[in-house]
Amino acid sequence: MPPIIDSVSTILLVTLLGWAMKQTRFVSEEQWNGFEHICYQVFFPALIIHALVKADLSSVPAVRFAGAIIGAVVLTGALMLLAAPTVIRLTGMSRPAFSSVFQGAIRWNTFMAFGLVDRLYGPRGMTLIAIALAGIIPIINVASVMVLRSYCGTPGGRFNPLGLLRNPFIWSSGVGLLLNLTGLGLPGPVLAAVDITGRASLAGALLLVGSGLRLADLGKPDAALIISSVVKLFVLPLLAAGLGHAFGLKGADLGVLVLCGAVPTASAAYILSRQMGGDAPLMAAITTAQTLASALTLPLMLLALAPG
Repeated sequence: MPPIIDSVSTILLVTLLGWAMKQTRFVSEEQWNGFEHICYQVFFPALIIHALVKADLSSVPAVRFAGAIIGAVVLTGALMLLAAPTVIRLTGMSRPAFSSVFQGAIRWNTFMAFGLVDRLYGPRGMTLIAIALAGIIPIINVASVMVLRSYCGTPGGRFNPLGLLRNPFIWSSGVGLLLNLTGLGLPGPVLAAVDITGRASLAGALLLVGSGLRLADLGKPDAALIISSVVKLFVLPLLAAGLGHAFGLKGADLGVLVLCGAVPTASAAYILSRQMGGDAPLMAAITTAQTLASALTLPLMLLALAPG
């Protein structure tokens, strides 16, 4: 079995295990919430810090990679906003529904991306994705909040720049880069403890992705779900690959870039949509549909756009 298909199948199996655990109530809702908090606030920051502390930043095209993935996300978001009036008029979707389409098109499932990059591209890939996170997350969060406020008419949910510093992906990236660039590093036992803690994040995060699948919300696919999924699973990785080539990326570096663009949207989009008056049921359906469809589209995009 080709490594790409083997890795995607492995990730999917762990994800489906999380879904089965949720459906059978093997783990209660309260336990899932606590587990999610630990993964998000402890396990993943440890993974990112370890990857960056150990990284040889001079050996990877950090600036070009970050520029390519940020450029792809920004360009996708801009195209969606330019097309919004036409899309809303032709499909008859509501403005809150478009806010879900927008989030579904630009957000990406960091948990799934880390799991696949770890299996396919090893430490070099983990370094690249950790570097990109610090630049992508603020842009995605700002854009999502602004679109929800504009299209849903909600006065709440004001963007707080300082709030981004509390995002574990951002502060852990900052800590890891600081320790690396200053040469401070971490004492051996501390680094080993961070490594062990971070390793728990990959399996835990995929179980959480599975627990968030809402098959009952899929229903009959409508224009909003199809548009958002096509843009996220096909258009964004195509743009990422194009910018990657333009920036001189190749091999594994290009593969990581395409993978980051091709993973499905993030479950956090549902929470934000619910909090700010968006179309939360549609957002849940988009998230579930993209997660399931990515089992086919991810290998296709990687084989077609980054075959090396």
